[in-house]
Amino acid sequence: RRKQWAEAADHLRQAIDRQIERLPEGALELVQIASLIGLEFSAAAVGAAAGLAANDAEAACHAIARQYPLLCENGTEEWPDGTVASRFSFAHALYREALHERLPAGRRVALHRRIGERLALAYGRRTGEIAAQLAMHFDRGRDPARAIACFRLAGEAASRRKAPHEAASHYARALELLQALPADRARDELEVALRLASCAPLLAIHGLGSDALQACASAARAWARDERCTDGGLGI
Repeated sequence: RRKQWAEAADHLRQAIDRQIERLPEGALELVQIASLIGLEFSAAAVGAAAGLAANDAEAACHAIARQYPLLCENGTEEWPDGTVASRFSFAHALYREALHERLPAGRRVALHRRIGERLALAYGRRTGEIAAQLAMHFDRGRDPARAIACFRLAGEAASRRKAPHEAASHYARALELLQALPADRARDELEVALRLASCAPLLAIHGLGSDALQACASAARAWARDERCTDGGLGI
């Protein structure tokens, strides 16, 4: 039975690859960019990464959805800056996976950063609403400073929703990315702030006495001893 499942999966993937290879070059580029955003995406985000006007990207995505089985139309979306564009979704996760794998690594980095920058601009002071999405794009776009800021916002939002596992994950990734920043006082202060913020979700997950919580408590004590230490922070 395992062999049958493997053969069926292989045949399906081959069929998907053949469908992708039939796409014109311009259409292929757009759906590859879309694969970086998620199973669902806004045509405006795709256009921003591709260097197209939102209306042109929207028209192209509608044409792809009509002519090929990859995309489905999925309503509209309005961003805080007034941008309105259609949303689409991949007909199957395997389409997105296959398209994503075809993008060279360096191209992915540049596109993720471009998408993150456009979304941050569109949301302005409301970036907290999509902080986790922005964090993903800036993280994969190799922009650690902005990724840390967004992971911090996402952790705060998850804590408010009483989602400790999600909050702890966001803070942990922010702490990992801190190693990419210059070793200076600002980084130390930001590390203390992130560790302090991690205390509540770690307490909810592990309870008192865990190693992770003790590390946060130690950071809090060090912060309390240094009256000059602030809560740090990085702008998006």
